[in-house]
Order: sequence, then C-alpha cells, then structure tokens
Amino acid sequence: MERKVAKQIYIPERVGLSIAVIAVCWFVLFSPWTRPWVDFWWVLSVSSILISILAGHFHPEWTLDVDINRRNIVAGVGLALILSVVCHYASRWLVDQWPVMQAYLERIRWFNTDPMHILLSVLVLCLMGAAEEIFWRGYIQQVFAERWGANVGYVATSLLFTSMYVWSFNWMLVLGALCLSLVWGGLCRLDSRWFIPVILSHALLNVIVFTLFPL
Repeated sequence: MERKVAKQIYIPERVGLSIAVIAVCWFVLFSPWTRPWVDFWWVLSVSSILISILAGHFHPEWTLDVDINRRNIVAGVGLALILSVVCHYASRWLVDQWPVMQAYLERIRWFNTDPMHILLSVLVLCLMGAAEEIFWRGYIQQVFAERWGANVGYVATSLLFTSMYVWSFNWMLVLGALCLSLVWGGLCRLDSRWFIPVILSHALLNVIVFTLFPL
C-alpha cells in the first residue's frame, strides 16, 4: 500500500528538474536580494527561452495542441482585452478596499518607467507570456493531469505557477498571478483547443498591463 501511494505522488525527475530551473530563474528575477544585481530584461529573456527549451525537450507533445487559426487568434485577443479590463478594475477596487495595496501596485508599475526601449520591452513581455504558458499549461499541467487526473493537475499547476512570484513579496502581483493562472489553466482544463488563445492572451496581457496601459 505504501509503495502504491509513493508511486502516485512521485514526480518524474525531468519535471522536478524543470520546476527547479524555473524556480531559480524567477527567484533571481523577483527576489529583493538578487533583483538589484541583475539586468531584469536580459535574465527574463534568457529564462523564457530556457523554460521553452525544457518544455520542448521533455514534453514535445505540447505542440499537438498548437492550432493557429483565425478563431484562436480572435479568441486570444478577446480574452486578453477582457482580462486587461478586469485587472484594471480589480486593482483599483483592491486599492480602495485596502489602501496598503497602493504600494504594491506602484511596484508593479516600474515596467512602464524602465529606461529600456518600449519596443524591446514589448517583445520581451510577449516572449515571457508565451514561454510561461508553454511551460506551465503545455508541459507541467499536462504531465500532472496524465499522472493524477485533470483536476489535480489543474490546481497543482496553478499553485506552482503562483508560487514562483511569492519571492517578489508583492501581494498584488501574487494575487493577480493566482487568479490569472486559474483562468488560463481552467480553460485548458476544459478544452485543449484553448491552448493557443491562452498563450496569445497571456502575451498580450503582459504588454497591456505592464507597458501600454499600466495598472
């Protein structure tokens, strides 16, 4: 019985290694101990490429859900617009309810004041959004779902995704990551055909709320 339970909760080494890699990358990106010493944009770019490579190497099956057509593009753009509106109103509501949240919101807005050229920042943010979805929804959630079932895979992946942002100690960002992860993961849980719209919406949402129309 113990061996059966151990087998059920066992995480394949490739998955554990992949999660450890992204955990280290996101710690370097967001923790107050490392962030002042690294160029955020360069580390973000390299990290995004790295986790995409890991997903492609360990779970190339994610490409089976890639279907780029007009319907998926429209769905992705529409989802991004809806989520951006929700994020803007939700952030203002949180600040109204708990004024302490204003400080966390101001720390998110640094993307808009970064001296990096606006076009390059847009490209990097698009890369980050696409890479995260390929890694989390295309790779980790699918592997977890195959092992423990779709619901457990969905919840576990959403929590792990959110945990990557805890080291920022920005609870507005962490709460946003959790809510958005539940939405994106939930759509992929319902139907794998949502994968491309989810990738597109994440990439566009990053650009909208961090650069074009900051929260």
